[in-house]
Amino acid sequence: MKINILTLALTLFTLAGGAQEYELRQFEMTVSGTSSLHDWVSDVTQAEATAALHWEEGALAGIDQLQVSIPVKSIQSAKGRIMDGKTWDALMAEQHPNIAFQLERADITKEGGKYWVQATGSLRLAGQARKVSLSAKGVPGANATFTFSGTYPIKMTDFGIEPPTAMMGTLKTGNEVLISYKVTFGLSGSGAGIGK
Repeated sequence: MKINILTLALTLFTLAGGAQEYELRQFEMTVSGTSSLHDWVSDVTQAEATAALHWEEGALAGIDQLQVSIPVKSIQSAKGRIMDGKTWDALMAEQHPNIAFQLERADITKEGGKYWVQATGSLRLAGQARKVSLSAKGVPGANATFTFSGTYPIKMTDFGIEPPTAMMGTLKTGNEVLISYKVTFGLSGSGAGIGK
């Protein structure tokens, strides 16, 4: 009965409007790119994120706050430790152990049962902070969850990163990498950190 009362209270709060605190529940995230020999993909295996979603009459009206932090050494490839080491060195993992995104503004358009989000914020990578703009699709789910998904291309040199090389320079990675993500938030109440 306590659970039912809590669920009812949360539902009424959402319908009435206001900002609610959310935390990361599930995520899928990859970093992919090209090289002079083959394409490559690395998985992000750990992340922390929190958000404050603003609701009006049961619809998402704004994102008041969003922060994401990814440990550099959680980026791991099926190619093994050599590839991982090159990635971590390029991202200066020892000096700057985390990649961080801080939302500054979000414009939201509702279309049927989903939302399109145009977000602007600060991305800090390898110690360099840059303002970025990205697009995401938002879909509400069961148990008061909300999922964002999208892709974002990054040029490593924009952040002062030298694209990694291997095999005495014969293998060279391309300058542009693609971040692909699908992240699900739930109402706060359990740990915000998640690992795979």
